[in-house]
Amino acid sequence: MNHNRIPTGIRNVLEYDGYTGELRWLKNGNIAGNVQIKKNGKQYRRVKYQQRQYSASHIAMYLYYGVRLDQGQEIDHKDGNGINNKISNLRIVSKKHQNRNHKTQKRSKTGISGVRYLSKWGKWQADIVCDGVFHYLGLFSDYFEACCARKSAQYRLGFYELHGVRHK
Repeated sequence: MNHNRIPTGIRNVLEYDGYTGELRWLKNGNIAGNVQIKKNGKQYRRVKYQQRQYSASHIAMYLYYGVRLDQGQEIDHKDGNGINNKISNLRIVSKKHQNRNHKTQKRSKTGISGVRYLSKWGKWQADIVCDGVFHYLGLFSDYFEACCARKSAQYRLGFYELHGVRHK
């Protein structure tokens, strides 16, 4: 898929409602695209146009604002829901900022990114990775203290509010 080059002709066949987030074919009024599930379980709407697949969120940004993404830019769904393409839920971010808005991994045993229990010491460890740099935040006797250390670090380092939250 070519993220950056949404064809200009797409304006002649699709309309976008920024309030509902729906893309519709002008010819018949039907909702455009299909929901596809990636290997990581995330769902996104994709639209086939002229034998190519395009991201519905990229088309939405193009139809609403007239912008195509530059190299290194991505579209972030603020609420973590890849099929919610309402304009109020979309923002253009760098890959660096996109990595600061991830939900907690399903395999997390604690429910908080960067917090784990070390049974060998009977303590909770908190850490965070930012811009490829590992930051050790400490060992804590209390789970709540470890979580607070992690959330404080997220705030200091500019992570988004929903980073590390499980999305439904």
